[in-house]
This record gives sequence, C-alpha cells and structure tokens, in this order.
Amino acid sequence: MEGGRIALLHTEVPQAFAGHGIGRALVRLVLDEVRSRGLRIVPKCEFVDTYIRHHPEYADLVPSSPA
Repeated sequence: MEGGRIALLHTEVPQAFAGHGIGRALVRLVLDEVRSRGLRIVPKCEFVDTYIRHHPEYADLVPSSPA
C-alpha cells in the first residue's frame, strides 16, 4: 500500500471451488472494503482487472494515472 493506493496482486480460489463464483465474490468484497476506507487500487491481478471492466461501478477505484 502506498499513497492511498493498494495493489491487488493475485486472486486465487482452490481448484475444487473454481467456477462457483467465489473469486467474483472475493473481489467484490475487497473492492467494497477498499471503497469504504476511501482508498484506490492498482489492479495487478488480471482477474481483478477483468472484473472491474465488467463492473464499471468500481472503475472509480482505479486511478487514471499510473501508480
């Protein structure tokens, strides 16, 4: 974490639970927590980046300038 930004590096769910929406739920909970704390994110995880592109209501959490 640096300058009010938190880097989200990796999202992982055990293979036995893959495809059940757990990763999406995890990312949503993290993004909601980040928002509640007034922080922004640097999505270094492809899963998080894709989630945000599919859920533009979270786009405000990604700064427009590079970290």
